Amino acid sequence: MFKLIEMTEFLDADFVRSKLTGAIISKSSERYRHDREVEFLSSLPAPRLDEILNGEGSFGFRSRSLTAIRGTAEVAFICSDIQRLRALDARAGA
Repeated sequence: MFKLIEMTEFLDADFVRSKLTGAIISKSSERYRHDREVEFLSSLPAPRLDEILNGEGSFGFRSRSLTAIRGTAEVAFICSDIQRLRALDARAGA
């Protein structure tokens, strides 16, 4: 009725270790998407990050911000993860 699947049947490439949590996560998970988004945003210089988060356009027009799309609470959560990732990277010497 049910087939037991051994872990060896999964490709190692389908799983990675989260930099934020240290847990093994699937590349098809929401956690993986969030980790990659935070990793990208943390790599941006402060003016560019502020532009994305708050929509302050550098060409004299206002772009649609991440805050306008997802809301203040979600952006606050993302910002806390950005700070945490930067602290982890600084501790690791990256």
